[in-house]
Amino acid sequence: MQLPIVVLSFNTKLHASTGYTPFELLFEREPAQLSVAVKPKDITPYDLHAQVVRKTVEKLRLDAIESSFVVHSKGKHYFDHRRKEVEFAVGDIVLIRV
Repeated sequence: MQLPIVVLSFNTKLHASTGYTPFELLFEREPAQLSVAVKPKDITPYDLHAQVVRKTVEKLRLDAIESSFVVHSKGKHYFDHRRKEVEFAVGDIVLIRV
């Protein structure tokens, strides 16, 4: 029962590589907001559960963004550390692949 919430969260998360959410790329628009105006007297236990789930999903989303940033930073550091800076001067012989 939680899978649709996870799929929605993934599809509405901004991806750094594209700058868009998968939902925006698929449907060419932003997703509709799920929050509905509810009068305080109309709140049911299901609504309270939905609020808890929404807050939990948002926290998980923020944690995933932070983890993604940490992994990206470590990968960049590893790449930069192992990369050799190559400089060429006029007249150097180089191999060109066609």
